[in-house]
Amino acid sequence: IGFGCYRIDNKIEEHYQALYKALSEGIDLIDTSANYADGASELLVGRVIGDMISENKAKRKEITIITKGGYIQGQNYRFASKLKEEGKQFDEVVEVQDKLWHCISPDFLQDQLNRQLQRMKTDYVDSYLLHNPEYYLDWAKANNTELDEAREVYYERIRKSFIFLEDKVAEGKIRSYGISSNTFPLHSDEYSFTSLEKVLDIANSVSVNNNFKVIQLPFNLFEAGALTIKNQNNNTETILELAL
Repeated sequence: IGFGCYRIDNKIEEHYQALYKALSEGIDLIDTSANYADGASELLVGRVIGDMISENKAKRKEITIITKGGYIQGQNYRFASKLKEEGKQFDEVVEVQDKLWHCISPDFLQDQLNRQLQRMKTDYVDSYLLHNPEYYLDWAKANNTELDEAREVYYERIRKSFIFLEDKVAEGKIRSYGISSNTFPLHSDEYSFTSLEKVLDIANSVSVNNNFKVIQLPFNLFEAGALTIKNQNNNTETILELAL
């Protein structure tokens, strides 16, 4: 059972108390992201875990930390904008809208991971997720890119990210990796659909012993596509069936 840190902020004492209590009562998984509260969510995670370890109320190895990278907003946006002005922009940045860019290139992910480990005061994260990589597809659709061409570029971007993340596993910076995508449960003919089947093929092409272990997707009473929409293996399986 996990504690989700979306909109959790290091500046708010109630958020600190909530996470502290959750971990004290047996919650052992924390889900956060670089862009949650513009990095302040990860700061809170680091502060709570650090305090609990120093008080002998927790051990790092008993807590699973999942975080994500991909968004360029807030402080990331200001930094990336300055790099662009200097002609040093990160590779393959997608300028989705004003003050919202997106990137999953290895150079950007390296920058993010360094900052995230520092914010959370940890030597490693248990799983690192590409955060909504389908933003590229949204951008491609808005720019009238043919679907087949857009998907080819999309999955090549994921492949390059997976190669980088395998290296980070080898270095001990992460234990596994995955993808957080809102479009995993969509119908397979929708433009922004992300195919788990295709992603698994990519992971296996990178390494037969790959560390692609985690997917995250919407699944609730109102968004039940993961259970009801057959969009994998020539539309014969749902994503939940394939994942399990």
